[in-house]
Amino acid sequence: MTSPLTRRQSVLLGLVVLLSVALFGIGVLAIGGKQGLFADRTEVTVWFRETHDITPGTSVRVRGVEAGHVAAVEFPDADSPAAGVLVRMRMDRRFAERLFADATARAFSPSPLGAKVIALDPGSPAAGPLHTGEVIAIDSPDLGNLLAKLDATAADTQALLKDVRAGKGSLGKLLTDDTLYDDLSGLTKESRGFLKRADGAVQTVEKKAADVDQLVADGRGAIRSARQSADAVQTLPLIRNYVVNADRVLNRPDREAVVYPYSNADLFEGDTIRLSEGGRQHLSGLAEYLRKLSSKVEVVIVGVGDPKAGESSAAVRQTEQQAAAVLRFLESEKAFKTSWVSSRKATSVGLGNSSSPLGDGSHTAHFVQVVMFAPR
Repeated sequence: MTSPLTRRQSVLLGLVVLLSVALFGIGVLAIGGKQGLFADRTEVTVWFRETHDITPGTSVRVRGVEAGHVAAVEFPDADSPAAGVLVRMRMDRRFAERLFADATARAFSPSPLGAKVIALDPGSPAAGPLHTGEVIAIDSPDLGNLLAKLDATAADTQALLKDVRAGKGSLGKLLTDDTLYDDLSGLTKESRGFLKRADGAVQTVEKKAADVDQLVADGRGAIRSARQSADAVQTLPLIRNYVVNADRVLNRPDREAVVYPYSNADLFEGDTIRLSEGGRQHLSGLAEYLRKLSSKVEVVIVGVGDPKAGESSAAVRQTEQQAAAVLRFLESEKAFKTSWVSSRKATSVGLGNSSSPLGDGSHTAHFVQVVMFAPR
């Protein structure tokens, strides 16, 4: 027969039970907050012509950042060639509020074997806020049409080769007519005679050019020495933190680069280095994404001007200041903190009006790249 608990034992048992319940509640709140279970959500819709592999639960991303999921896919009541399929997306309200009236949606697979996602482009602040809750659909490239065009190109190439073998057309006649060979043979003989006559003059010029060659060699040696000295200065402990070599920073064969481009119009107030309110919102979402990355990922902010405008020191200075402004804002958002005492490596460079070696062609002028270098 068990003895009853004393008053002290009962109090201790009650405290243990309350502490366990409190820890369980804290764990549920932490997991729910991380998974977005308690986030304030809203609905955004889009009409797609076709929705291959888009199902409830499909991921929805804004500039690559997870922002929600597909809640429902609804087939039109009256089907027709012009009818579309309605896709309802449940999104975190803080991302939905950053969508503008010209926001677009595109469905694609990040990898050949990966599941589809819906990528949202927020659009431009100049278009005004998205009052209707409906974004514009952009069709993804049709793989079938692309293969059909490749087949047609292959057929045209085969027909061209057939005509060439038969001696048809200008190219066919050029390759099969013996007259061309005879003309080239005569031209070669005449050229040899000319070269013999010119050889004597060349030897005379070579003698006079020997002194010039020596002068050029001395100049090249001086340039090489100066370049080596400059490279050595950049590696000094007190200097290398203030001198950024763009080629060395961006050409990283040992790392894989992931590039997020932002138009200057989406980040800055006009042609200045001041971040706009919309730009701060874009970068705040990016900062939240960066905080989740591995501490081994390094970040480089790249400012790029207009390659068609020609290089100038003013363009280099402006792109450096714009890249530095983005870096400072992300630092203020603690985007680079990896622990209480350490931070990931982050750098900013300005390329002036030179093209970025990491460009994908989607932007031609005035943009900022946020490049994440991860170990291969």
